[in-house]
Amino acid sequence: MSTVAPDDNLLPGQTYTFSFSLGNWFSLPSTNAVQAELAANAPNFISNVQVQQKSGIGLLTNYYDVTFTYTGDGSDVASDVASEMIAAFAAGGDSFSLTSMDAGSVGSSAQQDLTAGAGIVGNTVGTAVGNALNQAGAGLGTGWTIVIVLGLAAVILFEIGGVSGIRRSFA
Repeated sequence: MSTVAPDDNLLPGQTYTFSFSLGNWFSLPSTNAVQAELAANAPNFISNVQVQQKSGIGLLTNYYDVTFTYTGDGSDVASDVASEMIAAFAAGGDSFSLTSMDAGSVGSSAQQDLTAGAGIVGNTVGTAVGNALNQAGAGLGTGWTIVIVLGLAAVILFEIGGVSGIRRSFA
């Protein structure tokens, strides 16, 4: 995939993937809900819309890839189309912001990029905790995952006594 600049005109018949992040990660909409928001409120010159939620660690799954075919006349600028898509999300009650714009669709090259990125990050404590939370919270939903994360944070802070007001007072 090649990066699209904000002032680039979109090409008729070209497939694009715009990536968005959701401001409120407490209630992540399903990919079907995001796709429905676009179907109901997006401009009519985008078609074949597909939405994928990006994989992440723990709660960091608030990123969505929107792949579509541009069917306009070529006069539309990439940043304007992205703004119209953000407005479509807002009409559906979600607050998204644009993170990237690419020509092409998400596929094996994107998965390879994710795999390479994971190799660079390595097995840090955050990754280990994220993996444990993903396994522990599988099927519980986002709400329970948040409760688990906050509970673990409280236990860690209690044990290290690193925050004033959270100290062990056992003799």
